[in-house]
Amino acid sequence: MIHQALKAFHLNRTNYIQAARTIKGINYLPSLNTSTPIHIIASSHDKVTPYMYNAHFTKMWARRAGLTVFNGAGHLSNIQKAEQFNGVVKTFIEGVKA
Repeated sequence: MIHQALKAFHLNRTNYIQAARTIKGINYLPSLNTSTPIHIIASSHDKVTPYMYNAHFTKMWARRAGLTVFNGAGHLSNIQKAEQFNGVVKTFIEGVKA
């Protein structure tokens, strides 16, 4: 898991800091199309986009959206909880297709 995480986050520090500063304070929620099916995936221990500031507010904006919170996972829930993550995405896609 550590190898996968390091591979996923091989970042240039200068570029990352600049990109993070660029988006600081931007709120995209008003442009969210709430008539499109949405499923929010969050993690209880995500320190990059904390659950309360990310999923909670998005869910308040898109009230009909589904929400899954992976307990004990951090920012890389797709790696840390791969089987469960893939199951949630698969179920969502199948529901949209129906």
